[in-house]
Amino acid sequence: MLNSTNYTRTIWSRDAYTVPTGTNLYGKHPIYFDHRGDLGTHGVFLLNSNGMDIKINNTAADGQYLEYNTLGGVLDFYFLAGPSPVRVAQQYSETVGKAALMPYWGLGFHQCRYGMRDVYEVAEVAADYSAAGIPLETMWTDIDYMYLRRVFTLDPNRFPLYLVQELVDHLRTHEQHYIVVVDPAVACQNYPAFNKGVQDNAFMKWSNGSIYQGVVWPGVTAFPDWFAPSTQGYWGSEFSTFFDSTNGVDIDALWIDMNEASNLCPFPCTKPETFAILASDPPRPPPIRLGSPRPITGFPTDFQPQCKSRITFNVQATTFFGEDILVQGNVVTLGAGDMSNAVMLSPADYSIWSMLINVPANTSVSYSYVRWKGGASYMYESQNRTVTTGGCGSSQTVHDNITTAFAPHKRDETALGVTSAVSGIQERQAVQGAVKGLPGRNYLFPPHHINNAAGNLSSATMNADLMHVNGLAEYDTHNLYGTMMPAASGISMENHRPGRRPLVITRSTFAATLGAFFTFYRGHAEAGKDPQEFYRWPRVAEGAKNAIGARYNVQYGGNANQGGNQNGSGHGNGYTAGGYTYHWGNQGDRGHGEGADR
Repeated sequence: MLNSTNYTRTIWSRDAYTVPTGTNLYGKHPIYFDHRGDLGTHGVFLLNSNGMDIKINNTAADGQYLEYNTLGGVLDFYFLAGPSPVRVAQQYSETVGKAALMPYWGLGFHQCRYGMRDVYEVAEVAADYSAAGIPLETMWTDIDYMYLRRVFTLDPNRFPLYLVQELVDHLRTHEQHYIVVVDPAVACQNYPAFNKGVQDNAFMKWSNGSIYQGVVWPGVTAFPDWFAPSTQGYWGSEFSTFFDSTNGVDIDALWIDMNEASNLCPFPCTKPETFAILASDPPRPPPIRLGSPRPITGFPTDFQPQCKSRITFNVQATTFFGEDILVQGNVVTLGAGDMSNAVMLSPADYSIWSMLINVPANTSVSYSYVRWKGGASYMYESQNRTVTTGGCGSSQTVHDNITTAFAPHKRDETALGVTSAVSGIQERQAVQGAVKGLPGRNYLFPPHHINNAAGNLSSATMNADLMHVNGLAEYDTHNLYGTMMPAASGISMENHRPGRRPLVITRSTFAATLGAFFTFYRGHAEAGKDPQEFYRWPRVAEGAKNAIGARYNVQYGGNANQGGNQNGSGHGNGYTAGGYTYHWGNQGDRGHGEGADR
């Protein structure tokens, strides 16, 4: 229930990490239900994609009121007569469209965690749920699977394709499912997803035709223009290649994140390359492991511990602020020439930097220490050192002194773009001449302000003065961006799994994106925090088994989903029967019966 006194609800999609109370969040649904006791319930829906403040108050002078303060757009109101809350919900669904019918297995329990270091850890979590007898329907992987956080890539050392395919095969054999995340931002790097997007004119551009750049997890990024006629073909092509059922990662559903669109580079982001370096985007991946450190029950040989040795590297090195020490060498776990895989040492015992690293057994390991100030700013030692490893399971320690030194340096705070961002740029419109919407508007600094918790309209997102290929301003369409990506991805999922219900989980939404009202059940944890899998605590594990078992037996979620799909009410009449057979599997795995995703 909304606060009805001295309250402002701001509608402008933003990356609202931690979901602060009372602020604008990831999506926009400008509808309210007004319940007046015996007089009944009605609803009001404003179909307007612009940013706005909705003010609600009750004063002696004006009584109870609700006031729209919008930055622009049309005043397209829909009055939903009710008279009951259920009838208002049904009337709203008749206006914006019914909820999609999701695959039945999607109502089961899902598990995800940001910060899984490799495919072995994903497999181990799935196996541990099985061993604990906790029903797990779907395993997820966050951006950890990508090479340097680039969409439509796999990290070849931590998530090699053949092992990811073996993971998916294992899950399918146990009638479980697999989901990965895809973000809209595409790394501005020389790789197929970016090059094809440039070729197809699929990215947002400045008025001079250059590609608009922001910063997200992979560093400097471009953003798809979902209004461009070529973008659906571009996105679908990348989707069909990467998620190919034979030669790619054969996912069962898709998770979309960061699609407000989120931009980590503070407005006006005049130096995205420098900011990406200062922000450590992309972050340096964790050390490569040679096989799983422990046996993983039920998984094939490739997922079991491998023959390896271990070296603890220790180096004496004094450093300046913002400087780190890496170790690189001729074996894969030390990068083998790829500096993105050189290992960052720990300064926990400064000025000794150290790390325990897996290395191949019975091998001559050539290595050196590297000073690193972010990005491609490396200082190498002039000579390599050599150590020979022992047999399987052997370990040794080396103690060295670094032979290089950087000069003192200052951190370039101006690259953050936050000290004099507004005064340092020229207020302008991005396109001259005829555009859609009223002419002469100030998109960056409109005279009327809304209470955007991120600050300026362009803060933490794309610039509001950008023009889409069809002449629409981002100022007017920003709130649509988050729902256009899942729409395009839904088409791609249907092509990927023809004849089956597509499931797309999206963070940013707009009116008619009704997935937020589904009964969704997922465990998730942030990188760097304690893992939260249910099986880690006996009492939690027992509670999870009871709760998930009751959930499957009651079958409320499927009934509500069917009702939303058929009549918009959330009350179905028999979908849960459906003739499906559900069973627990032989080790706590949760399977679905034939037809459960059709």
